Amino acid sequence: MSYETKTNNTLKRSNTEILNRNEYINSSQQDMDQKTALQIAKELANRLKTIVPDFKMLLYGSYARGHPTSDSDIDIYIEIPHRYFSDDLKNKVTNLVWELSFLNETVIQISLYSDEQVWNTPRRSSPFINSVMKEGILI
Repeated sequence: MSYETKTNNTLKRSNTEILNRNEYINSSQQDMDQKTALQIAKELANRLKTIVPDFKMLLYGSYARGHPTSDSDIDIYIEIPHRYFSDDLKNKVTNLVWELSFLNETVIQISLYSDEQVWNTPRRSSPFINSVMKEGILI
């Protein structure tokens, strides 16, 4: 067998494996409902409590509205008091989110702010913050 044939066969196998994995992930996400997304958010909240004593967390987006699709990610808003907010804390939260994403085979997208970043700036009037506060489910 020539080098070119071996390479093509390897690429075909790799592409098939990628497609199979993506189909599995998409079917897993499609089967997820609001209840499961809330459970994942609550798990994140429980883990977050181990590194910061006080925060506000809301599930928002398609899972909060009850209309997720197979492409939906889990959208979570996290607001932390300014006195606890730091780069170190942001890194720890990001690591928790990545870990839960992998464990649950889904994408978790967080919006992480200090309370001062939201309420002491024009951001407090933004359509994004208004939407999250209106549709969000408190965790």
